[in-house]
Amino acid sequence: MLQNPGPLVKMSHLLSLNLSKNRLTAAGLESFRETPLKFLQVLDLSENLLENYSLDFPMLRELYLNKNQLNDVKLIMEGSVLKLLDLRDNGPMEPPPAVAEGEEQPPLKGLQDCDGFGVPSLETLLLTGNPNLKSLNGLQTLTGVTELDLSGNGVESLDGLPTNGKLSKLLMKDCKIAAWEELDKLTALTTVIELDVEACPLPGLTRGRILMRVPGLKILDGLPIREDDTEAAKQGDPAPSAEE
Repeated sequence: MLQNPGPLVKMSHLLSLNLSKNRLTAAGLESFRETPLKFLQVLDLSENLLENYSLDFPMLRELYLNKNQLNDVKLIMEGSVLKLLDLRDNGPMEPPPAVAEGEEQPPLKGLQDCDGFGVPSLETLLLTGNPNLKSLNGLQTLTGVTELDLSGNGVESLDGLPTNGKLSKLLMKDCKIAAWEELDKLTALTTVIELDVEACPLPGLTRGRILMRVPGLKILDGLPIREDDTEAAKQGDPAPSAEE
């Protein structure tokens, strides 16, 4: 296990660096702030103990920060060439402690919004498994993203989704979206061809109701669009029920 990655700054021509599974903290990476690796293109910091990240590597194209304990990520926006950002599974390691009646709840841990990492150059953003992530605010600037995975998060609203970009694959399996008004916002995403909303608590959820809102879909919940899906989409929404 690497205790101090500081000496690596002398290897100034490194293109790829794997520092995963080393129990590193943000303080242990400060040497890279003082002397960034100017040619680094791939950095793997997965499965460490990072609670925040704000380093800048000017040539970085892939950044893996999954399975840490991140509360905050701040990336340089202007001039970035970053293409892939992996932030999966940064939820708290343990459930919050029980609080007696009248006491204040401790602050939530883990990523709670997307402010700070909506880098315009990104093509793939993986956010699976961040249960305290409630807001997509900050992703409006993702004009180049083609794949966005939000599965298994606490997201209830689609405000913040990039609507003027190239998004083609949107995965929202097991999110907390429960209102059809939120799904109506997908009509602005004319480039999406693959969508997953399996296990979202939408009342009266059918494939036809989804396809009606996103008619360009080719794959829904992992299965190709069929002729009966297309016919169902033509029927429109049913009359509102008590659940809706």
